[in-house]
Amino acid sequence: MTETVYEITLNRVGPSCAELLQRAGMIIIFDDSAPEELAEICLLHEHQPLLRPVRAGDRVSIDDQVYLVTAVGDVANKTLEELGHVTLLFDGAREPQKPGCIHLGACPPSYAVGSRLRFWARADEESNTEEVNHESE
Repeated sequence: MTETVYEITLNRVGPSCAELLQRAGMIIIFDDSAPEELAEICLLHEHQPLLRPVRAGDRVSIDDQVYLVTAVGDVANKTLEELGHVTLLFDGAREPQKPGCIHLGACPPSYAVGSRLRFWARADEESNTEEVNHESE
């Protein structure tokens, strides 16, 4: 059993997203209101409500790839709620490095227009559901 916290479908991939992921190990999501200069480096989506704050220990899935949330910056939930904006860092950090970042396991994802990105919490941590967990060693 899972509790969905935030769920979006990517409707546009900025032309510089792949380079940013490869160079810096991050992806930036933003709702459709992103200024064009930011849209170049963002995964864009239609804004959806944040049902509760994202916390360390939650999961993020991008299509069938699942990641453990290892740390959440001080303003990440605020910008996610207000702007559908957050930076996802695939570094497995246990302490937030920047206030607007959510840190995830260290294996960068693949994505495309139409990919579903979902933040969720497992209701039963002892569940036998198989999970691909891209955590850093």
